[in-house]
Order: sequence, then C-alpha cells, then structure tokens
Amino acid sequence: MSGTASASYPQAIVVAAREIRFDPALKTHHLEQVLNELTVPALPHIASCDLLIKFSLEDRERDYLCEICVVDRNSRLLFTMPKTIRNVRPENRPAGCDLSVRVPFLVEEEGEYAFEIIGPRGLIGRYLLYVREEGA
Repeated sequence: MSGTASASYPQAIVVAAREIRFDPALKTHHLEQVLNELTVPALPHIASCDLLIKFSLEDRERDYLCEICVVDRNSRLLFTMPKTIRNVRPENRPAGCDLSVRVPFLVEEEGEYAFEIIGPRGLIGRYLLYVREEGA
C-alpha cells in the first residue's frame, strides 16, 4: 500500500472510567477503573462516569466546537454538553488537548450506551459501555 492516509480533524479517542483526576502540576490525568461495564443498583437510575477525551487537532490556532453526547441503543439522546476545544500543546508536539468530564445519564434499561463526540463534520469519537442492573 502506498501513499498517506488523509485524516479528517478534529479526531477524538474516548475512554470511560469510574473516576478521573487531573493533576495540574504534572498536567496529567489519572484514571481509576477503566469501564467496559457499569452496574447500577436499580432501574431506572441516573448513572454517571468520567470520560477522558484525547483530541487531535489540525490547526494549532483554531477553536473547534464539539459536543459530548450519550445515546442509548434506540438512538435516544440522553445527555449533551457543548465544549469548545483548542490546542494546548507546545509547538514541538502534535496539536491537541485532553479533557476529562463527568457525564450523567438516565438508564431505563440494560444494554449498550454510547458516548459520542460530535465535531464540526460529524462523529469524531465513540465509546460503548454496557450498563446492567445489579443482581441481573
């Protein structure tokens, strides 16, 4: 295979965790218990988890408007949060930024829930999390 792949920017990598702490002195995020599954005590339930979103950006000077969304398996929008992102990395590093945020969402039934990051041109990142009721 020859040539180079062209990427559409911004791009996002998403990871869900029980808790994410940001250390401003070290400028690092500390993840506790990365989640593939979340157990809730009863249904319905307002669940929450933390997301680490690592953005790769094309333009070092531009602001990008993105949206953090939670969607259930029926494509119902359960949560949305607009975020403006911009490059925070030094000139000798790839343009981008990291963001951690707590996301609450309504769980009415067991199943897959998607954390989606929507950028100027559509979906740029996605993380699937299975939610189940305790004892089920």
